[in-house]
Amino acid sequence: MKVKFFLLMLALVLLIGTIPLASACAAPEELPKEITIGTNPTGSFYHAAGSGIAKIVSEHTPMGATVKAFSGPPGWLPLMYDGTAEFGLMPAHDLMWAWRGGLYYAETSQGITGKKGGLPFLRLAMFGTPFALGWAVSPDIKSLSDIKGKRVPYPVPGHPSYQFGMDWSLANAGISLDEVVKVPVADLTAVITAYGEGRIDAFINPAGIAPMRKLYAVREYKFISIDTSEAGVARMKEVNPVLDVSYQEEGPPGVTERTAFYSYSIGLVTSKDVSDEPVSVLVEAIWEHYLELAPIHPLLKQWTPERFVSLLTPVPYHEGAIKVYKEKGVWTDEMKSRQRELLKGG
Repeated sequence: MKVKFFLLMLALVLLIGTIPLASACAAPEELPKEITIGTNPTGSFYHAAGSGIAKIVSEHTPMGATVKAFSGPPGWLPLMYDGTAEFGLMPAHDLMWAWRGGLYYAETSQGITGKKGGLPFLRLAMFGTPFALGWAVSPDIKSLSDIKGKRVPYPVPGHPSYQFGMDWSLANAGISLDEVVKVPVADLTAVITAYGEGRIDAFINPAGIAPMRKLYAVREYKFISIDTSEAGVARMKEVNPVLDVSYQEEGPPGVTERTAFYSYSIGLVTSKDVSDEPVSVLVEAIWEHYLELAPIHPLLKQWTPERFVSLLTPVPYHEGAIKVYKEKGVWTDEMKSRQRELLKGG
């Protein structure tokens, strides 16, 4: 009898041993074989950044990564909404408008979701390089106040975010649109051309980029500092709350001394519908291998971990990214509060 009982128990043990463990513990989340990153056109900084991120992902994670170029975020946002693009790159103010459904993103959101109320599915994976713009002016202009009565590019229908940049730049200077001479130009290229041809006196642009170097040889300009006073910063943030102040050191054409510029960060964006694991894996890989970005583009030298988390974010962070930031010790109480505030608003 004891022998039969023993054999029965042995059979039960062997049977239990063949039952998959999936019922006892959840299987690890499966990573996608390939992710897609949407960027601005080939040749742009955004495309270079996307290509660098894709290279790190492909070389240091089990996932492959493909970069797809579009004219701008409205091109790849529909793909993110329908799940065929997991990530994209866009400036902080575009992210703010897309989230809120502001400016031209009202029509974009309606085209994607059927509503004009913004794109609440957006989440931030990280912030990267800050993009700085300064006032480039003709040599006779000595200070911001001298821009009154001068010719500036406005409107710029081919590049609405540049036109918005003129709005916050004039607000920072305490100058209204009625106090300048507005010269309509088609797009960014036309802004450069207009200054070279002597049709405008002042405009905003990054320092040191190739078109600005070429322009300096045609018609000299200089960069002057923005208003960094408390009142000046408040005026600019009233128009664009995601802006910050940065400084350009002497060196590029037109920069003869340390000069205060406007700056905003470039965001690597994803969707709340993308599962946590691929986002965590990507963020971890870039955190560990960010130095590999620098040789791809000079501005990517500033794509560093200390910039990944920022209170200036206009949208919530993705939970997969937050997991990594908690492990790295950079997800502060202030960020927790900011995240709750944004989630409540969204």
